[in-house]
Amino acid sequence: MSAVMIYQDSRLLGVVAASVTMLMILAGQPSMAQPNPKQKPAVTTVKPAAVSKAQLALLANQQDWHKALINTPVPRGGCFKAQYPRLVWQEVPCVKPPDIPMPPRRGAQPDTVGNGYDYSAQVSGHLISVIGSFDTATTTGEKGFTYQSQTTQVADAYTLQINSSFFNSPPACSGAANPATCQGWQQWVYSSKSTGSALIQYWLINYNNACPSGWITYGGDCYRNSSQSITVPLIPATSLWQTSLTGSVTAGGDDRLDLATGGTHYAVTSPDDIVSLANNWNTAEFTVVGDCCGFSANFDPSTSLAVKSTVHNGTTYAPTCVLEGFTGETNNLNLVSTPSIGIQLAPTLMSDQTSSAASPASCAVASSTGEPHFHTFTPTPQVNAPASNLNYDFQAEGEFVLAITDGGFEVQTRQVSAAPDYSNPNLAVNQAIAARIGSSVVVLSAANNNLQVIVNGSPISLGDGAKHVLPNDGDVTRHGSTYVVRDMHGNSVQVVVQKLATYYLDVYVGLGRWPTNVQGLLVNAKDNVNAVVARTGAVFPEPFNFSTFYSVYGDSWRVTGNRSLFAAATAHLPELRIGNPARPFDASHLTKAAYLAAKTKCQRAGVGQQVLDDCILDVAVMGDAKAALSHIHPQLSLGAKRATIFATEDVLPLHPNN
Repeated sequence: MSAVMIYQDSRLLGVVAASVTMLMILAGQPSMAQPNPKQKPAVTTVKPAAVSKAQLALLANQQDWHKALINTPVPRGGCFKAQYPRLVWQEVPCVKPPDIPMPPRRGAQPDTVGNGYDYSAQVSGHLISVIGSFDTATTTGEKGFTYQSQTTQVADAYTLQINSSFFNSPPACSGAANPATCQGWQQWVYSSKSTGSALIQYWLINYNNACPSGWITYGGDCYRNSSQSITVPLIPATSLWQTSLTGSVTAGGDDRLDLATGGTHYAVTSPDDIVSLANNWNTAEFTVVGDCCGFSANFDPSTSLAVKSTVHNGTTYAPTCVLEGFTGETNNLNLVSTPSIGIQLAPTLMSDQTSSAASPASCAVASSTGEPHFHTFTPTPQVNAPASNLNYDFQAEGEFVLAITDGGFEVQTRQVSAAPDYSNPNLAVNQAIAARIGSSVVVLSAANNNLQVIVNGSPISLGDGAKHVLPNDGDVTRHGSTYVVRDMHGNSVQVVVQKLATYYLDVYVGLGRWPTNVQGLLVNAKDNVNAVVARTGAVFPEPFNFSTFYSVYGDSWRVTGNRSLFAAATAHLPELRIGNPARPFDASHLTKAAYLAAKTKCQRAGVGQQVLDDCILDVAVMGDAKAALSHIHPQLSLGAKRATIFATEDVLPLHPNN
């Protein structure tokens, strides 16, 4: 296509002139309207229209302009762009994209983002469109390999990708060696340097046969690009904060990619029936990773990205968080704890990625710390709503279920009497933690001030920085006094060894999917954050009745015999003690002198007001200021901070300097 044509959809100006309210709806929830493929669109060739001052005022924010364009049908299949503030499509020549693969995930999960390790948003029904953007993006630069430079890293070599999940039996798999195991996969991609363009790429995974005509063999898979892509000048990594990528699908019509950066908007289309994603799309990953071929995007130190996926499936229901990615490319950033989920004008999933060290990523986290102070699972922090969960103490001795999911992931604790000599019958600490990870059981024990890692009944040696791969599913890693056990579905157990006069364990249980069905001591009631539920289903609202709290609720989650995950490790553990406290004991039961002395130590350690009394109790009873460490661990802090910010900030993305 050599001629340059300019198109303007007269309907858009009507919408723009209608009202600010309508524009807000467009900005919040794009419809991703596409022309009917069976009907020739009515296209008017015009000169760029003058935009009134009132319209300029409406569209002064380029984000609103980009979102309005996303809602504007392109006149036909092809490649188009628009320049701010004109509400017109300019048809531009398409280019044939080179055959460069952006392959699917492969092998073991990494510790940084990519190759299957990422946050994705899942919806009920089918997705219509996904907008990937950055609420904030602070970086001084990025380097990586490209298809043309596979031995020397170059600046600003990365891709933006929206990836579907793998889905079963698309029609294009009919010629596969085994069509039942063949899967389809679709990517919307901006490649900064390898292709210098925006395109859509399609995959047939596990095809294991001669690829269909037009497809390229990649191991046992096949891939192909959209027949056309749109050339895009380099977008530096420092400009990610003002860049977004949108993917949309239309059953029986064209799928569409929109790339928005600064004052320029690009669009390119491709037929949906290549893999027929429109009838199968329910999960999406938006990410910034290496520039093709399984490469990594390596961001400079002090990089921080707030990565946002806005999903549209015809409802305003919040998406489900899934700790799973699909692309084989990676970056060198860490996922930061739990993402935020919001519904505002459109459902969103937002997660933070940073070059700083971070706790294990999880869609939801609950914990048992100190003399155990429980912080229950609760829905991930909602946009424009504060984070909330139930905090309560549980001081019984014995073995108990902390959390168990329908998928078989289970975490149990062995609690023993607290204080340096384990002599206080009314307080307890975690002496050992056990987790069922796929077909393996991992036990971490601090008994006798000797941290042991026991896998399937046998102790293993795990040096600082080492990783032990579990049979078939998951791994165990150690960094100093912190041990992380995780499976391949995003579930994890982080255990921090607190080395006081007598060692004890703080445990953080992370789920790879939220909301999900989970039960145990670390779970509050579904409809009441201020209540817990016994194994029998009985609900116990706060404040708890002491006489039944332990004997009914607590004992319902007690495990013995073969139900105990510790059974295979019994030879390596002290004799089990079983009992319930005789009376309540918290910070209010300390002497005034002990309370004030411990309070001073906790405040000097930087413990916040919300958990100050928990810290005071632990420091006073343990007789060691280091007990305050259980209450300044950052695992749960970022999600709450993010929710607080959302409660006061505009819903539009923030400039990185804000």
